Amino acid sequence: MTIRLYVGSSAGAFVCAVLAAGYDVESLVNAFQIGSGQKPKFDPHDLKSMKPIGYRHIFAVSGHSLLNIIPESLLSRSLITGGIEALLKKGFKINGFFSTRGIERYLRKYLFVDNEFSRLGVELYIVATQLNHTRKAIFGNFERSWKTKSTKFINYATISEAVAASIALPPVFSPYIVKNERQKPIHYYDGEIRETLSSHIAADHGCDLVISS
Repeated sequence: MTIRLYVGSSAGAFVCAVLAAGYDVESLVNAFQIGSGQKPKFDPHDLKSMKPIGYRHIFAVSGHSLLNIIPESLLSRSLITGGIEALLKKGFKINGFFSTRGIERYLRKYLFVDNEFSRLGVELYIVATQLNHTRKAIFGNFERSWKTKSTKFINYATISEAVAASIALPPVFSPYIVKNERQKPIHYYDGEIRETLSSHIAADHGCDLVISS
């Protein structure tokens, strides 16, 4: 029996999510072209239609990074007591002008009816990187969440959350927060930062033919 399995990381996480949802690559191309005001490259009558994707879906302004430009503590300190140093060290905490919240919203609202890994007809694994840790994070339909010294296997995130975490490439995008089982916020960012090409995940799950792009 042939089993189709997708492993997505960084921008590939979005593409794999689209494929796992049952859309063709041509549908994705059309969605981007229509969203940018162009004519679709492929005949839409022969394809499963996707909601057009525009810049508003990709580049949502990150409010947290803008609010932290001038911290309140700096305003109460004089230049002599370290105001300039505080400005340099704390004043410009810009961790990404944009957020991946728009992409998460697009996937949740327009692409996935259930938005759960367990409800897909195929296997999908999304790779991200846990902030301030060396662990690789793998989101998927696992029976439980568990971790090793190098990898964290996560079953409590939705597909849209996992993709938003995986594509949060610094310094363009701020880290994306996914709450764990105890509702503790954990920050994640781009899945290709610590280790590129996670094709081993497909092999670990029994694939004997792996196609990487």
